[in-house]
Amino acid sequence: MDMEIVDDIELTWAEELLAEGREQGRTQGSVEGRVEGRVEGRREDIARILNLRLGNAPVEVIRRLESADATTLDRLFEAALRVGTLDEFTAALPRP
Repeated sequence: MDMEIVDDIELTWAEELLAEGREQGRTQGSVEGRVEGRVEGRREDIARILNLRLGNAPVEVIRRLESADATTLDRLFEAALRVGTLDEFTAALPRP
């Protein structure tokens, strides 16, 4: 086999691998972006519910929401709908 042909085959193979890697990276980045967007949206929803139902949430409550993960935010979303006071909601927050 001619070396030029072998070089062309290797280059094509490498280009395909790079293209696959780029596509996987784009897909993973897209998924991570959607997850982060969902988490940020949930934080905003909780803050809005608290503000509408119970008055302006203190800065410390907002800070603690910002450090909460998706599972915790789901639980806190429900708590924001159920509690009667900001103190009750604060008690439901994870400890810093």
